[in-house]
Amino acid sequence: MKVRLNKNIGISLIITLLMMLSLSSFAQQAKTYDEAIIMGDKFYNESQLLDAKAYYQMALKFKSNDAYSKERIKTIVEQLSSQSEREDRYLEIVEEADALFKKNQLDEALDKYSKALAVIPDDDYAQKRIEKINDIKVNQAEKLAEFEKLMAEGKQFIEQNKFDEAIVDFKKASKVFPDNQEPIQLIEESKKQKEEYLSKKEVFDEEVELANRYSSIKNYIETLKHLELAFEIFPDNWAVENEIKKYSPLAAKQEECNKQVEKADELYVNKNYASAKEMYIKAAEIWPENNYPSDMVVKIDEQLKEQMANLDANYNKAIKNADSLFKVEELETAAAEYNFCLSLKPNEAYPKDQLKEIDKIFLIRRAQLEEEYSSIVASADSMFIVSDFAGAKTTYELALSIRPDDAHPAMQLLEIEKLQAEIAAKEEQQSKYDALVSGALAKLQEEQYEEAIDKYREAALVMDDNGFAAERIDEIEVVIGNLAMQKEIDAKYETTITFARRLFDENNLNDARKSFEEAAALKPLEEEPKMSIAEIDSILLAQMQQQQIEEQYQAAVNKGDSLLDAEQFDESIIAFNAAIAVKPGDAFAMDKLENVKAEQIKYQLALDAQTAYDNAIREADNYLADKNYTDAKSSYQKALQVKPEQTYPANKILEINGILQRIAAENNRKYTEAIAKADTYFDASNLSEAIVQYKIASSFKPEETYPKDRIAESNSLIEEKLRLVRNEYSLAIADADKLYAAKVYDKAIAAYQRADKIFPEENYPEVMIAKITKLIEDNAIVDVISQKINVSANTTEKIKFEPVRINVRKSNYILVKASNTSGNAFKIIFGYGSDKGKNGGFVVQVPAGNEQNDYIIRVGNQYKWFSEDNNWLSVYPENGDIEISLLRISKSD
Repeated sequence: MKVRLNKNIGISLIITLLMMLSLSSFAQQAKTYDEAIIMGDKFYNESQLLDAKAYYQMALKFKSNDAYSKERIKTIVEQLSSQSEREDRYLEIVEEADALFKKNQLDEALDKYSKALAVIPDDDYAQKRIEKINDIKVNQAEKLAEFEKLMAEGKQFIEQNKFDEAIVDFKKASKVFPDNQEPIQLIEESKKQKEEYLSKKEVFDEEVELANRYSSIKNYIETLKHLELAFEIFPDNWAVENEIKKYSPLAAKQEECNKQVEKADELYVNKNYASAKEMYIKAAEIWPENNYPSDMVVKIDEQLKEQMANLDANYNKAIKNADSLFKVEELETAAAEYNFCLSLKPNEAYPKDQLKEIDKIFLIRRAQLEEEYSSIVASADSMFIVSDFAGAKTTYELALSIRPDDAHPAMQLLEIEKLQAEIAAKEEQQSKYDALVSGALAKLQEEQYEEAIDKYREAALVMDDNGFAAERIDEIEVVIGNLAMQKEIDAKYETTITFARRLFDENNLNDARKSFEEAAALKPLEEEPKMSIAEIDSILLAQMQQQQIEEQYQAAVNKGDSLLDAEQFDESIIAFNAAIAVKPGDAFAMDKLENVKAEQIKYQLALDAQTAYDNAIREADNYLADKNYTDAKSSYQKALQVKPEQTYPANKILEINGILQRIAAENNRKYTEAIAKADTYFDASNLSEAIVQYKIASSFKPEETYPKDRIAESNSLIEEKLRLVRNEYSLAIADADKLYAAKVYDKAIAAYQRADKIFPEENYPEVMIAKITKLIEDNAIVDVISQKINVSANTTEKIKFEPVRINVRKSNYILVKASNTSGNAFKIIFGYGSDKGKNGGFVVQVPAGNEQNDYIIRVGNQYKWFSEDNNWLSVYPENGDIEISLLRISKSD
């Protein structure tokens, strides 16, 4: 029972609001304004003011400014507001008693209900509540003991992570005291804790599995990392704790070795072999099990020995390569080459000077980035303020790449993660709440009121909805109490509708209609009275419409006859069709329609004949003007077939015959000249030109066999030459197929392209190139770029990606789909690297033109690709703009 707490509002008004809600199950069914007004007036006339007010308020939902409804509501409120202060005091006490009853504070509630009866002694509600409390207290002791036992067992199960068993006990406890909210709250808490536990268990198992995998390949650093993550989830797990103790010293030793190797690798990539060798030796001493440092020492010794065999030539070659790279601003690669020069000739000044120059350039670039740093951070802060967390995160990460030690971007990134987690949690809570409310509404529609109440109670536990769920529960409880009121209406409705049906069967339509209207007034939402009234109205309307049909039919027939006389055939057909639409199947109108169609066909045939003749003459005249005498003669003959009596086409045919005779003589002369030229070309082995002249001769005299025979002989000689080209093509294809079989796909593509140039008519090379391209596409590992981006000339676009798994790196290819948007030929310089810096790259030549091309580059054979956890690729188009639609890292099959 819902009672207001604000004493400034009249208690009767609160009763009005309560009862309005109690009838909401009826009012919600009103589909129109008229239905709501009919029901409102009915209850108002019967002095059932609360029910009337509910329907007038429903009417305002259809017409918000309806003066009639507003006036009725005002009158009802005034009448209800005159209730005595005694009712006001009574309901305040009952509200307090209900609240205590819901909290299971039975003695306090009993005292309040007794005080309420002192105000209104005969009140049935308070008396029944007192009786119910007394009944409850009789069995209170046994039920309380059972309740407390179940609650204690449930809480113990939670501590043991046995959540399903806990939920079972809490549900049993809830059945013992259905009004006690604690079991319901603990059920929801158990479900949440179960979800959290299972989620943590899943992550824990995954981390332990990863630790086992890394330990199997002796990667102790990653092993320790995942064990520590697992231990953070379940700190009481002694097995994981023991494993951490086991792997901690191994990981520390391995990490120290790795740091030495990283420094050595960087020196090695920069071709500073002497320093790299020293670092590799230190790494081998720290971790002798790792063969990589020792192998690299041997490799450096072999390379230096090989280079020293021809010192001056190799030094000069390296200087030339370094200078070329320096000119195109490939500074990191150029520095490596200069370091290599110093490894050959340590005392040379020029490489040292160039390395100093490169260091200056790097310092300048670093200074430029530092100047932009403040604006980058400001931009990230602005995006953070407007909750653009994705953009802010990317920009803060860019700032950290410039100043890794700056705390502000790092703190902001942590705050973003926290806010995003809070948003996700709120969305999950709202989703669960919405699902429960939807479930409650579904139960209401099925009239399962108790189940609906349970759903609303669960929803109220999920989140604070400002009392929405509690209000709905109160409404449903009142509805349950008022269902009996509907039975009387149902009985009266059945009597009235039965009488109306009998009148309708006796064809007493007017009286039947009145009875159906009475039934509709009793139940405005029932469909049968409305449908029956509509059917009766339809019968009466049909009788009125029959005379109109006859008038419309005759008007349409008269109109069709008039239009036929005026040779307006289409309009006449429309008119007769209109007559048939009024009287479907009418034989007279259908005969009229067929007559119009026959006349229209006869008229159209005459028009078509004239059109065909005019078209043939116009076509023939055009052919004659273009000196196309054969087609002109044919068109004039066509015109004569349509209209044989016409003299104009006959005279034109005689004129054309004379012209054709003169042309025949000229063709004979041109034939002889063409044959002479063709024979001369043939004798000189200029077979292509000979074929052209023989074909010209054959065009003048198609019946002659000599030029055709000579064309066949020339083609035979050309075929012999073509056979030799095919042999060269077959050798090229064999080379390409070998490379394809060896899975050296980039070189295989180049070989197939060479074969295509030798014999462009064959499509096999293109098919194989497409096959390799599809294979690379299908074996995708990660799409670095999957949507079109444009990169301007001489600018660098850098894209991040997750490092490729080490076990597939050696078979890696990079597939690039790109369009030249500048038109001129140029090259694209690609680079790759990790958070430590650039590790390598490759160059792609872009041909002139604007079409899209595919480029496949094998990177798995590059040492720094498979040995490093590369996580970015850079694109630098030199002197040309490029549009890249796909940049995919794949593996061979």
